[in-house]
Amino acid sequence: ARPRKHQQKVDISKKLEQTTLVAKNKTTAKKHQQKNKQNMQPVDPQQQQQLQLPVSDKNLSACKTCHAVLTEQQFLTQGCNTCGMEQMNRDELSKMTTNKFSGFIGLVDGKHSWVARLIGCKHLPPGVYAAETGLGDSDDEDGDDI
Repeated sequence: ARPRKHQQKVDISKKLEQTTLVAKNKTTAKKHQQKNKQNMQPVDPQQQQQLQLPVSDKNLSACKTCHAVLTEQQFLTQGCNTCGMEQMNRDELSKMTTNKFSGFIGLVDGKHSWVARLIGCKHLPPGVYAAETGLGDSDDEDGDDI
């Protein structure tokens, strides 16, 4: 009968250890969640209004002035918040934007981003930008880096 009691004690000890570890992990996870909530800062309403992201991956164009990447429809209906262009018609769209660009830069926080500082776009609001525009355009053969 002794081996059974000893085995039961070992099993109970293992279960107790596992329960204790699970409880510690849950407590640690809750502490991390609370800490993260405290560190999260509210989004500035002005910055939130300026945020423009492409709503599709089709018919993308880049603003020739600020390199913001949006769909053609967004440029037509909303304009470009980054450089302050209002809604535009088709003729203005072809003059102010280009579909010949390469590379995407997703900018979240330009002021604190070392990448934004490196490429010189820390002044831009959050959004998606073209790394290079005007590729193959007859009026701008070099292309325009951001």
